[in-house]
Amino acid sequence: MGPSFLVLTLTGGFNAKAGPRLEPFLLSCRLNDGSRMTLRIDPRHQQIQKLDPGTGEVTSTITTDEPPAELGGGIVEDSTVKISERDISWNKRMYRPQYVAERHVIQRQTLAYQGEWTIQRDDGPDIDQQTVTGTCQQIDRLP
Repeated sequence: MGPSFLVLTLTGGFNAKAGPRLEPFLLSCRLNDGSRMTLRIDPRHQQIQKLDPGTGEVTSTITTDEPPAELGGGIVEDSTVKISERDISWNKRMYRPQYVAERHVIQRQTLAYQGEWTIQRDDGPDIDQQTVTGTCQQIDRLP
């Protein structure tokens, strides 16, 4: 019995540093437009919940939802969520009298946030774009 046996016994055979964190966690983000955003990130279910910063109530839940192409694929709305060790991202595309696309990314290492919105009206080629950046911090509980 060498030192490696002792390490395996103490850790139960699991290296905590090697595995990704799968428990849900909270992020509070301050954006450069003066607004705040509170998110509950659930890596295991690849789900993001937007929370009301004041009450903590869920205001929306984002999961991967891509309608099959035979149903028109995204004619109404589709979304993708990807939570990895490197970043947290979610994208939404909606067709409601106009085309609206959202793209959001939070870098896990720096907790830097960037959100982009693109709106194209049905009546022409004009495209409006907006980018918002910010910084997030992990919080233990809502205030």
